[in-house]
Order: sequence, then structure tokens, then C-alpha cells
Amino acid sequence: MEDQRPTSEDFITVTDIDSGCVLQIVGLPADELAPGILLEGVMGKFHDDFFYTWLFTDNVYPERAENYFVFVD
Repeated sequence: MEDQRPTSEDFITVTDIDSGCVLQIVGLPADELAPGILLEGVMGKFHDDFFYTWLFTDNVYPERAENYFVFVD
């Protein structure tokens, strides 16, 4: 069976605004995303993958929305 996972050709680099962690993700329409847009969703990674794969988008926010987020531990 052929591996159907995305390749490194279409990855984007994102930063988690809570932890500051930088991640590379495949599976997002990189040509349709504006810099600074905030995404909330689900991503995953197999143990042998280099990139995370975007699985589901929950919400999309403009960049200025970051000022209104409150993170609790």
C-alpha cells in the first residue's frame, strides 16, 4: 500500500501563541493563509514524521484577536 501522508513540499511554519513553540505543519492551504492569522484546530504526528499534519480547523481569528485570549494552566 502506498503511503498517502503529505510531503514536505507544502509545509508552513507556525508559532503556538501560548507556549511559543515553533512547529512545521503540512495539510493547510498555505497559499490561502495570510501572515498573522490565528488558527485553532487539531494536528497530529506519527512517531516517524518530521512535520505535524493539520487534521481539523476549529476556528479562524484575525491577528488582533490575540489581545483578547487568556490562557489558564
